[in-house]
Amino acid sequence: MTNRSIKHKISPKNILMFSLILLFSCKKSDQINGIWERQNDFFKGMRVEIKSLNDYPNGLIIFSPDSAILGGFVTDDVKWKDIRKLNDKNYEFEDLTKSVDDLGKIHETEYSPSRLVFLNDSIITIRGYTKGKEWIGTEQTWKKVSSKN
Repeated sequence: MTNRSIKHKISPKNILMFSLILLFSCKKSDQINGIWERQNDFFKGMRVEIKSLNDYPNGLIIFSPDSAILGGFVTDDVKWKDIRKLNDKNYEFEDLTKSVDDLGKIHETEYSPSRLVFLNDSIITIRGYTKGKEWIGTEQTWKKVSSKN
């Protein structure tokens, strides 16, 4: 390799391009990191920890109260998948939903498009939405109990 080809490969333009690629490939999840606990509904007490498993952060169930277990949700389920930051207060992701019968047998498991909104640094609300961006389902409230990560 000649000196000329080496200089071309480490030109300021290439350094800038590499820096931009690095910046955009680091999908920071910032304030979303940590452990979140569900509040004020049937699954109250469920805990989800945000971890990076793929390109985007995911939320794994680390504690499931009896009511959530009856609903089919168990420890290590990926509850929130592919969390994507839209802006400082809003995120999109896929939320794990399960349909169970009266005996607790799971009939359907799927991921539904959902939005997460920060009300403040330690409280978020979550709600599903349709492809037309209409809100559906019941709003969930979660409280940050640890900034672990």
